[in-house]
Amino acid sequence: MLELGINDIRRGVSPNVIAQNLQAIINKVKAKYPQAKLVMLGMEIPVFLGGDMAVQFSTIYPRLANAKNMASVPLLLKGVAGKKHLNLWDRVRPSAEGYKVAADLVWPVLKGML
Repeated sequence: MLELGINDIRRGVSPNVIAQNLQAIINKVKAKYPQAKLVMLGMEIPVFLGGDMAVQFSTIYPRLANAKNMASVPLLLKGVAGKKHLNLWDRVRPSAEGYKVAADLVWPVLKGML
């Protein structure tokens, strides 16, 4: 499973560089393990960052998943992001309960690949 969170964006890394980094990871895995089945786990930038950067970031995951014919979960934190009771005090990182919701999104995709 491949996923990069939003920490790179928070540090000022451009969406283009993030996409290149994910592409490099995919290339290295496929070069070493050509039969590997990969799943792309999508992320989005929180609303407070917004603008063109949010749009650019949101296209990274589906574009790479489609280009590389990868299974995907469009938004790993669907149903978790923005919900206080499913996140830690920082309201950015999921709590244990939040990860249970995320796992329920990921499992059907993984199960389908087994």
